[in-house]
Amino acid sequence: MRYSRLFEREADRVGFNNLINADYDPSSMGEMFEQMAKLRRLAGDKIPEFLLTHPVSSSRVADAFNAADQVETPYENKDSLNYQFIRGRLQIRYENIPLNSVRKMKSLIEEIHLMKIDMLFQLLI
Repeated sequence: MRYSRLFEREADRVGFNNLINADYDPSSMGEMFEQMAKLRRLAGDKIPEFLLTHPVSSSRVADAFNAADQVETPYENKDSLNYQFIRGRLQIRYENIPLNSVRKMKSLIEEIHLMKIDMLFQLLI
């Protein structure tokens, strides 16, 4: 078990460095861990397999946020169009009610449209 935790810490370190090298917000790792912990709490007895093999502890969340606090450069890619598109596709893919998938897709299209307008406006300024 000890080696598993060491390997997981090393994987978190490598993932964190990849996040920074890709110019993403380093605090997003801690945010992802928080979402995984929330999902585990809400899953009850039907815990997704990836949460069984990749447990999220409060110390792991805290370590991710502490590492992010050590980085001083601002990151801007968190809400890029690609991020929003992939996020929306995943939400739609894992929606159990088809009508909710349609609603989410319409909402995603509106969000992306507004982001494009905002980007164009920023270019004009």
